[in-house]
Amino acid sequence: MIGFAGASARAGTLVPKSAADRGTQRRSIAVRLEAGLADAAASNEQGLEAIVEVSRYLASIRDLPTLLEKTLEAVVRVMRAERGALLEATPDGALRCVAARGLKVEEVREGSSSITFGVVRAAQETGEAVLSDNALSDERFKERRSVVATDIRSVMCAPIRTRKRTFGFIYLDRRVLDVAFQAEQQDLLAAFCTQVAVAWENAIAFAEIEALNSGLEGKVKERTVQLRETNEQLARSLDELTNTRLKLAEAQRDVLEKEMSLARDIQRTILPLEEVFEGPGVQLFGKVIPASFCGGDWWAWTRIDDARSLLVVADVTGHGVAASLITAVARACLDTLALTHEAKGPAAVLRAMNEVIF
Repeated sequence: MIGFAGASARAGTLVPKSAADRGTQRRSIAVRLEAGLADAAASNEQGLEAIVEVSRYLASIRDLPTLLEKTLEAVVRVMRAERGALLEATPDGALRCVAARGLKVEEVREGSSSITFGVVRAAQETGEAVLSDNALSDERFKERRSVVATDIRSVMCAPIRTRKRTFGFIYLDRRVLDVAFQAEQQDLLAAFCTQVAVAWENAIAFAEIEALNSGLEGKVKERTVQLRETNEQLARSLDELTNTRLKLAEAQRDVLEKEMSLARDIQRTILPLEEVFEGPGVQLFGKVIPASFCGGDWWAWTRIDDARSLLVVADVTGHGVAASLITAVARACLDTLALTHEAKGPAAVLRAMNEVIF
C-alpha cells in the first residue's frame, strides 16, 4: 500500500533540496513500494498455505479449550499480529474472552480499554470481517477510548460463525508496527474463521457425544450394579429356598421315620414272641428280621385244640408299610379263625384268609 511506503518515508527519509534529489527520492520510494507489494503478495500466499495447514491441525482437536487456545496462537502468528483475543458469544449476547495473546484474559472485557470492542461489535452487526488500517484516523473508531489509550494503529476482527450460529470473534491489532493489516489478510482471517467455526462446532458435538457416552456408561454401570445386586438377592433367596426345602425334607423324613418305626412296632406285636413254643409233639422258635423298618415276612403259631396246632409262614409281595399292613390283616384273620374254630385244616384256612384279604 502507499501508506506502507509513505510511513517508511516519514520514519527515515529527509526532504531533498534539489530536483535531482527529488527524482532520486521518487525512484527510491517506487522501488520500495514495488518490493513492499511483492513481499505482501508472497506473505499472503504463505499465509494462505499456513491457514490451510493450521485448519487441518485444528480439525483434529476435540477438546474445546485446547482448540480455542491453539486457534488464537496460530492466527496471531500467521497474521503477525501484536495482540489478539478470542471472544466467545454467550447465549445472552455478551462477549467473554476465552483466550488472549499479548493481553490478560481477565482484562479483556467490555467497558475496559484493553481492546477496541467497537470493531468487535461492527463484526457482530455485519456478520463479516472488519478491518481498519489506521484506527487513529478511522471515523468509526478514532473516538474510542481504547484506540487512544493503547495507541492502536491497525485492527481487524472476524466472526467465527456458521449458518446456524455465531460462536465468537477473533480480534487482532497492531500498536507499534508501521505495517497495517491489508485487505488480503482480512480475507484470510475470514476464511480461517470459517474453518474454526466448523472445528468449534465439531468440538461441541464431540463433547456432547462424550457426555452421552459417559452418561450411558454410568447408566450401564448402574444397571450392572443393580443386576448384580438382584442376582445376589436371587441367589440368597434360592439358598433360603433350598435350605427351607432341605429342612422340610428332613422334617418329612423324621415324620416318615416315626411312622415307619410305629409300623415296625405294630408289626412286632402281631409276630410271636422270640421264645420257644411247645405244643403236642412240637417245639417252635421263630424270628423275623425285615430288610427295612417293616416288611411282608410273617409267621404265626396258634393252638387249635389239645391235639392240634396251626403254623403259618407267609411272605407278602413287596416291602414297607403296605406289605406289613397286609400281614396285620392276615394275623387278625387267623386269630378270628382260631377263636371261631373255623380252622379245619390248611386248605380251609387259606381259603378263608384269601376271601377276607382279597
